[in-house]
Amino acid sequence: MEILSDLNLEQKKAVECVEGPMLIVAGAGSGKTRVLTSRIAYLIEQGVPPERILALTFTKKAAGEMKERIALMVGERQARRLWMGTFHSVFIRFLREFSDAIGFPPTFTIYDTTDSISCIKTCIKQLNLDDKVYKPKEVLSRISKAKNDLVTPKPYSEGAAGYKDDDARHKKPDIHRIYTLYCQTCRQAGVMDFDDILLYMNVLFKRSPEALEAIAGWWTSTRTPIWPSTSSCANWPPGTRTCAWWETIPSPSTASAGPRSRTSSISRKTFLLPAYSAWSAITAVPVLS
Repeated sequence: MEILSDLNLEQKKAVECVEGPMLIVAGAGSGKTRVLTSRIAYLIEQGVPPERILALTFTKKAAGEMKERIALMVGERQARRLWMGTFHSVFIRFLREFSDAIGFPPTFTIYDTTDSISCIKTCIKQLNLDDKVYKPKEVLSRISKAKNDLVTPKPYSEGAAGYKDDDARHKKPDIHRIYTLYCQTCRQAGVMDFDDILLYMNVLFKRSPEALEAIAGWWTSTRTPIWPSTSSCANWPPGTRTCAWWETIPSPSTASAGPRSRTSSISRKTFLLPAYSAWSAITAVPVLS
């Protein structure tokens, strides 16, 4: 098959392994993008409809480059049907589809940093707080960190993850009030900020099993590049900590099961792709989910 013609033996192993979830850990220069794009093209050639494949990247540029490579292998018409984009761009589509489950209109808008800072300033003023103590940029950074830790206003106010205690130590005990008012203001205006896109995706899946099951059933194959992923790869051999790629493919026996049983009943394969094209050390080992 022409898709496999430029791959070495170890790369072919990763591309042709299509049964069950898989984790690929790859170093710089190991050809991970080639493996990823070839794998998507291979699945299409094997009969998987492109619209049943979801590929998530961190940058718009990476998504565009990958789609271009895939188009060269399977044709532009097929490549256009792929669900491929950044986490944020794809998640926005999900959130609009199921916006009623999280209390937002489907036409919600996205604040940029300038908009968010302006809103924070208004909240500080409404709460009669000193903006020299509660500097808007610093407050926004604090709120952003909380959202990235999936800490919403109520748990924040109740002391989750030590945020409130830390604020008190820094003589800024009212950040939780600003956070709460900021989120209320955004919701009332039908607005999300950039961090909300990931946060509310988590909220959607927790709050709406129906949305989770519907979204999980849209694809035969999902793939997520994780870059960099040093913390989760701390026990891998030296030279293999640069990048991890997580992929889930429901097996035929579990395709009709609910999301939880689908993911818990399948083991996953792990491939190590060492740096600088030292592919001889690649291994495939089953890992319990």
